[in-house]
Amino acid sequence: ALAARVPAVVVMGTSTHGGLGEQPRVQAAILDAMTHAGAHHIAFNPVPPGLLASTLRGVGKRAGFSVGKELADSVAAAAAGDLRSALHMLETLCKGGQAEAPGAAAGKRKRKGPAAGKG
Repeated sequence: ALAARVPAVVVMGTSTHGGLGEQPRVQAAILDAMTHAGAHHIAFNPVPPGLLASTLRGVGKRAGFSVGKELADSVAAAAAGDLRSALHMLETLCKGGQAEAPGAAAGKRKRKGPAAGKG
């Protein structure tokens, strides 16, 4: 049997929001190869949608963004229980990387001080 010389941790998400989640064959092949090499697979339960949406609203508020219930619910549903994926989507939306989340309007940043580019 193969053995690792040093401990390693590999994190693979299963949501369909990008990454290997869109390529289940690749993910399965990686997992199979790692298991064959002696790695252990630890699966985590998905975060419930209500808790995920509430967490997103709190994170947005602490970062100075207004994250409405509709947006938080939409991002939580699209993330399918994956907190890392949900936070990445929220960050992208708040930075203006996408006009809308699936089925919701994007959050708006609260302005602090004068508007950018003025006086």
